[in-house]
Amino acid sequence: QQQVWVSCDCGDFTFRLEYALTQRRSSSIQEARALPPERTNPKMKTRLCKHLLKIIQLLPQIQIRLSQS
Repeated sequence: QQQVWVSCDCGDFTFRLEYALTQRRSSSIQEARALPPERTNPKMKTRLCKHLLKIIQLLPQIQIRLSQS
């Protein structure tokens, strides 16, 4: 497995996921204050927002287009 760094400026990522992912060295605090999301993600679960999931879904198509260029 390789570690990746992710970020998104949507509210879900900013206020629920950014801090938790930063603790796992998969993001950094960019939009939110450097405080744990005690109300929105008290268990510090890590996942991706819908925008990042969509990018991952589109990656195979993007790679095909790049290889054809």
